[in-house]
Amino acid sequence: MSFKLLLCAPDLKGGISAVVSGIEKGLENFSNEIVYKKISYARRHDKDPKLNRLFLEVKQLINFLYTIIKFKPSIVLIESSLDKKTVIRDAIHLFFGKVLKTRIAIHAHGGYWHLIPKWNFFIRRLSVYLVKKTDFLIVTSQEEYEDIKSLFAHSVNVFKIDNPVYFPFKASHKKQIQAPLKIIYASRFAENKGILDVLEAARLLKENANFEFKLFGKGELDEEVNSFVNQAKLSNIKVKGNIPLNELIQEYLEGDVYLFPSYHKEGFPMSLFFALGAGLPIIATKVRPLPNFLVEGVHCLWVDERNPVMLADKILELSQNPILMNQMREANIQTIKNFEPTKIVREYFELFEPKLLQR
Repeated sequence: MSFKLLLCAPDLKGGISAVVSGIEKGLENFSNEIVYKKISYARRHDKDPKLNRLFLEVKQLINFLYTIIKFKPSIVLIESSLDKKTVIRDAIHLFFGKVLKTRIAIHAHGGYWHLIPKWNFFIRRLSVYLVKKTDFLIVTSQEEYEDIKSLFAHSVNVFKIDNPVYFPFKASHKKQIQAPLKIIYASRFAENKGILDVLEAARLLKENANFEFKLFGKGELDEEVNSFVNQAKLSNIKVKGNIPLNELIQEYLEGDVYLFPSYHKEGFPMSLFFALGAGLPIIATKVRPLPNFLVEGVHCLWVDERNPVMLADKILELSQNPILMNQMREANIQTIKNFEPTKIVREYFELFEPKLLQR
C-alpha cells in the first residue's frame, strides 16, 4: 500500500528539527510506499507583539488547511510537545483537521502529562480532547506511555516509538585518552537541565588541570553562567553558546565525556543521542527515557539530580579508567544503530498502514 504523508514540523534549529531530519532521511527509502510533503509548523513568535503573533498563528492554520485540501494526505503527522501553549494550538489544528475528515498523528517530544489534572478547566478539557481525538499519539519514552495510559486508560491510541537518529559521521571506536580531558555539556542553559550542577562540578575540579569543560547552548541562565565563570575564575570552562549542528558533532567527535545532569521531563534528548553516535562516554541522571537504553558501567555512569559533588566524583572516576571509557565508546556506537532512520520510519509505516486500510 502507498499513502500520502503531510509532515508538520518546526523550521527552527533544535531537537525536534533533528528528529525531522531523521524522519526525512528514513523516508528516502520508502519512496514507493510514502509520498510526503513538509510544511512549517509551530514557529516561535515570543518576541513579536501579541497581535502579530495571533496573525501568524492564523496564517499557519490557513496554510495547514489549504495544504490538506490540495495535497489530500492519507495522514498528517504533527511534530509537537505537550504544555499549556501547545495544547491550544494543537487542539485547534486537530479540530479543523477532523472537520476535513483527515487522520491525525501527533508525535509528542516530551510533555507534562502528569500535570494535566492540575491545569485549569479550559486547558484540561482541551488536553483531554487532544489526547482522545488524535488517531495516533506517539511518545518516545515508556514513562510517558504509562502516564497517559494511567490518565486515560483505553480511551486513547497511544504508541511508543523511538526517535530516528541520523548520524552520518564516523566515530573512532578507540581513543587515546590524553589530558586535558574534554568534557562536553550541550543543552539549554536552564536550571532543570543541570547547567548549574555542571558549573559547580567544574569549580570543584578547578585545581585539577586534567579537565577542560566546553558548554554549548543558550537559555534563560546565559548571564548567570557567564557571571559564575568570571567570578569563580574558572579557566577550565569555555562557554561556546549555540553553534551549527555539524560543528557540534565535530566537537563531540573530538571530545572525551558527555554530561547530561538533567532533571527536566525529557522526551528523547537528541543532543545526548548524537553524543552516543560519537561514542562519548556519558555521565547522566536517570531522566526519562535514558534508563530504557543505557546501562551503568556499559554506556554511562549515573548521578543523582542536583548533586554537583557526585557529578565531580564521577568525572574523576571515569578519567581514571581509560579502559572503561573505550568500552563505553564501543557500546555507545553500537547502541545508536538501534535508532537508524529507515528502521524507525518502518515502524511508523507499520503503525499507520492497518488503520489507513480501513478507509
